[in-house]
Amino acid sequence: MSFEEELLADLDGFIKSGDISIEDSSEVYFGRLAEVFPLGGSKINWDQVTDSIVVTASNKNDVTEWVDFFYETIDEKSLSGNLVYINDSAIDCALTMPVETLKQCIEQILEYPGHHYLIGEKYTWCMTFTMEGDMTFGFKPKTIQDTHL
Repeated sequence: MSFEEELLADLDGFIKSGDISIEDSSEVYFGRLAEVFPLGGSKINWDQVTDSIVVTASNKNDVTEWVDFFYETIDEKSLSGNLVYINDSAIDCALTMPVETLKQCIEQILEYPGHHYLIGEKYTWCMTFTMEGDMTFGFKPKTIQDTHL
């Protein structure tokens, strides 16, 4: 079973209830993300995102810090609405869900390998968790026009 198949099996209840919807490919989201946020190589250049948060976990193999960062950032920034989850290696599909649903399954999702991207509606914000242990968050630069997911 692939990582994607395992993840979808783990999230089956949320998918069947309609809380999570699936798109076969995440490519369009990566393409648009690269248009909205400044890149440094293949990653977002957080140094160029005003007021971004960049933290490195003390133990990159323990998702506990990632989960804490997720909850703290969601609460501190009052993030709500729908978001899209994409992964740059182990998971090809894109998952769309409300922030409230992700709160219930974030730990399961972050257990899978790869760089994890959470993208707010209209690309208004992005949060990432990397295999190197980086945890980042930033709002869309003001110079970028609004777009729809």
